[in-house]
Amino acid sequence: MMSKKYSRRDMLKLTGAAAGATLMAACVAPPAAAPAGGDAEPAMGSMRKTIRWWDNYNAEHPLGATLIKEVFSVFEQENPGWDVEFTFVTNTELVPKMITSRMAGEPADLFANFAGRGSLAHAGYTLPLQDYVKEWGQWDDMIDGFRNLCTVGGDLIGYPALCGTKMYIYRKDFFDEAGLDADNFPDNWDDLLDAQIKLTQRDGDGNITRAGMRMGKTWDWEQMTVNAYQNGGGEFDQSDPLTGKCTVNAPEFAEAFTWNLDLKRVHGINPLEGLTLPPGTWATVEGYTAMEIQGPWWVPNMRLRKPENADLMGIGAPIARNSGGERLGLANANHIISVYSESEVQEAALGLLEVYSRPSSQEALHNAIDDEGKFPQFFLTAFRSMNENLAWLQDEPLIRDTAFLEYAGSGRDVGYDHVGYREMAINIWSPFTEMALFGLREDQDALDSMASKADGITNRILSTGA
Repeated sequence: MMSKKYSRRDMLKLTGAAAGATLMAACVAPPAAAPAGGDAEPAMGSMRKTIRWWDNYNAEHPLGATLIKEVFSVFEQENPGWDVEFTFVTNTELVPKMITSRMAGEPADLFANFAGRGSLAHAGYTLPLQDYVKEWGQWDDMIDGFRNLCTVGGDLIGYPALCGTKMYIYRKDFFDEAGLDADNFPDNWDDLLDAQIKLTQRDGDGNITRAGMRMGKTWDWEQMTVNAYQNGGGEFDQSDPLTGKCTVNAPEFAEAFTWNLDLKRVHGINPLEGLTLPPGTWATVEGYTAMEIQGPWWVPNMRLRKPENADLMGIGAPIARNSGGERLGLANANHIISVYSESEVQEAALGLLEVYSRPSSQEALHNAIDDEGKFPQFFLTAFRSMNENLAWLQDEPLIRDTAFLEYAGSGRDVGYDHVGYREMAINIWSPFTEMALFGLREDQDALDSMASKADGITNRILSTGA
C-alpha cells in the first residue's frame, strides 16, 4: 500500500478539530514510506500480532464487555496467535490522540469514529471500506440513510452500527387521560400540535405543571433543522451541499422555525423559560412532560431511572409536515468503526472488522444495549434484513442524515470537536435561542444575518481547513 504524504492544509483540518494539539500538529511526520520495490509486507504476516482497537465505550460498559466477549474472542479463536488490545478513548479525545499516537508510531488499527469522521477522513486517516463491505455481501442490504452517515467524498470511511433515529418518547397513560389514541402516535404536524395542546396541564394560576412537549429555551436546533427538511428546506443549498449558500433565511426554513417557536409562544405547550427539573430527572418517564424527542441511546437509562413506569412509555416514529408526506428524522450511528489507512496490520484489522460486521455480532451488541427488549424499535442496525419489525423503515428512505450529520458526508463538518462546527453552533445556531426569547420569529434581517455568518465561516473552513 502506498503511503500518503500529509500537507499542511490536511494538518490544519485536524488541528482545528483537536483542541490542545495545535502546537504538536505542526511537527507531525508523514507515515513511513513503503519498502522500496513494492508494497508493504502483508499485515497477517507482520511481526506485530496485536490489533489496537479504540472505543468510545469502556470495558465495563455492556457494549465494551460484549465486544470483548462476543467479537474479539471469536476473532482470536479463528486467528490463533493474534489478540486484540482494547483502549477506551472518549469522543473528544479521539482526533488529538490519533495525531499524537501516530507521531509515536502507535496509532489505533481500528477505532470508534463517532466524533472525527470528516476530519480524519479528509486528512487520510481512514481506509475506504466500500469494496470490503461489498465483498462481505452487505452493501445492498445497508439502509441508505445510515450508510450515508459514514460516507465522505464517495468513500465509506467507517462501518455503521448501533444505528438509530431520534423519535418521540411519550407517556401512553397521559394519552389515554387526554382522550388520545395511545397506540397511534400523530404522523403530521397538525395532529402533533393538537395532541401536545391536549396533553399540557396547568394549575389554577395558569402555570404549566406538565408540558405537552419537552424543550429547552428554544427547540433543539437539530430538531428544528429536521422540521425545515420536513417542510422542503434545509440549512444549506441542497443542490450544492459542499459550497452552497446557507438557506436558514429561505421561506421554508423560516416557516418551520416559526412553527416551532409558536408551540411555546402562541400555543403554550411548554414554559417560555423551559422546564426546570430536579437534578438527574428524566422528564417524560417521571411525568414532568408528556413527550420528548429522544435518541435511542438514552432509553435504557430512562427505563432504569423509573422502572415502574417503563411499560407506560410509547415510541413515535419521525413525522411529516403533512399527512402522507415523507417522514424525515435525525439519523445517527453511534458506533462507527474505521480502519486506520496506514495500519501495519491492516489485513488483520479488516479480518476483525468482518467478524464485527457479522449478524451474530451485531445482534449481540444490540442485545447488550437493550437487554430487556422493551424498546426494540429504537435499536436498529444498518441493515434492512435485521430490522424486519420496523415496517415504517422499510418502504422509503424515511431516515436521512440531516443537520450536522449531513456535513460529515459533504466535508463541511469534520466532527463534533472541530473548531468550525463549534463556531457554527455558537455563531449560527445559538442566535435561534435569542430570536425565540425576543419573539423575532420570521424576522428576515436576523435570518439574513445568520445566513451571512454561516457562509463566512464555511468559506474560511473550506479555504484554510481551520
